[in-house]
Amino acid sequence: MLESQHLEKLKKIRRELHTMPEVSGSEKKTAAYIKHQLCKTDPDDIIEGIGGNGIVAIYNGKDPDAGETMMIRAELDGLAIDEQSDIPHKSQTRYRMHACGHDGHMAIVLGVAEWLNMNRPSSGRVMLLFQPSEETGEGAARMLEDQTFSKLSIDRGIALHNLPGYKKNTVYIKSDTFALASVGIKVSFRGESSHAAYPEEGINPSVAMSKFIMDLESIKDDLSKSEGFCVMTTTYVKVGEPAFGINPGSGEMGITIRAEADEDVESLIGQIEKKINTARNEFSGTIQYEKKEPFAATVNDIDGVERLRTVAGSLNVDTETLDRPIAWSEDFGEFRRTCPITLFGLGAGTNTPPLHSEMYDFDDDLIETGVSLFCEWINRHLT
Repeated sequence: MLESQHLEKLKKIRRELHTMPEVSGSEKKTAAYIKHQLCKTDPDDIIEGIGGNGIVAIYNGKDPDAGETMMIRAELDGLAIDEQSDIPHKSQTRYRMHACGHDGHMAIVLGVAEWLNMNRPSSGRVMLLFQPSEETGEGAARMLEDQTFSKLSIDRGIALHNLPGYKKNTVYIKSDTFALASVGIKVSFRGESSHAAYPEEGINPSVAMSKFIMDLESIKDDLSKSEGFCVMTTTYVKVGEPAFGINPGSGEMGITIRAEADEDVESLIGQIEKKINTARNEFSGTIQYEKKEPFAATVNDIDGVERLRTVAGSLNVDTETLDRPIAWSEDFGEFRRTCPITLFGLGAGTNTPPLHSEMYDFDDDLIETGVSLFCEWINRHLT
């Protein structure tokens, strides 16, 4: 739907974004870059600083009150990963990398902005949303809680995510849960340090932590018998420091739980809390825990899924239905608090580095398909 010179410009933009990644909550330069690009497309309004560094660009149709208000989302943030590739547009910042394709998603939505500059819909309006802090599961909630954003009336939200390991430029869709709910739990054990020669003078959390980890196995056994997809993973364990003269007095561990439904995650949290209380009764020190990086389940609207099938079919883009949810989590799910949402996958090729890999790079060949899908949706439902 865009001419070749526009596509080449989007590819250049994508590569520029790849060189300048910023992690969640620190996307100021990225947001400024995105605003600069959006201003070239003559939006009716640009709203900055929503929920942190979030941006919304609004494009009114010829009769904006006569149709739907459609929101299309991209993500601003990168990851704390040290890129190991030798591509010309490699990240210019150590331990910062666009390893999830958010640079590509931004380029696609900027392509929609370019198209809207030349093709305003007959009715309704389009809101292009660039979300901060997606990787930590915090950005969508912060935007929703921002009074500026809460005043915007949105009828439907759509977004895509590239899928390495899946057939290139094929749309992958699923009704109901597309991506899992998840939360991290940090459990801290606090005892008292002492000289390693006199361990009886301290409170070492090692045994208590070991018992707690083994106690969690009973939850895993129950999960293996459950009908819905649920998984719990111990992600890290740390006790003391690499020293031989200190009896450590503190320890910390992380647990991640994932499930198809938000209520299943809450149920698992309750089970873990019971195990923590048991450990507290047996440990001479203290045990605290806190939730980290919570993601709501991304639950697709059925009507939106059917609309997407029609849109893809009209463009001769292959569509496949997933038989189970994607195992990772996506902060887009939080937006269903305010409107029906549809998140779909766009295959990035079967022989490509996975998401969050040090060798990952977004495939620019996906840009044209992504832009076309969003623009055709606008064509069909806002005219």
